[in-house]
Amino acid sequence: MIEKGYYYHYKRDESPIWNHHMYEVVGAAWSTEAPGFKSADPTDFYETEMVVYRPLYEDSIAYQKNDRGFWIRPSNMFLEEVEKDGVKTTRFTKVTDSEMIARLDVKKREMYGQ
Repeated sequence: MIEKGYYYHYKRDESPIWNHHMYEVVGAAWSTEAPGFKSADPTDFYETEMVVYRPLYEDSIAYQKNDRGFWIRPSNMFLEEVEKDGVKTTRFTKVTDSEMIARLDVKKREMYGQ
């Protein structure tokens, strides 16, 4: 199960803005219509997990076009490895630096009033 918190996308580039491609994961969700949802096997259930998240940078299409709502992505895709410049990395990486977390807390309040 995905951990709540702040994450950055592998496409992050700090040159335009410090919080470019930064996101807040608010939790997980499951569709009651997904094939694995009603399965007796718990593995099937977690394979249908979706990550609920939102951007923490204003020029995100998700922020501009979605009335500042939430977005979802399958957990396995959120956590998968991707390749950038010939190097394998995770698609999203959890932010653990306390100073960056404090800055993102402020940015979240500015953008969403929370």
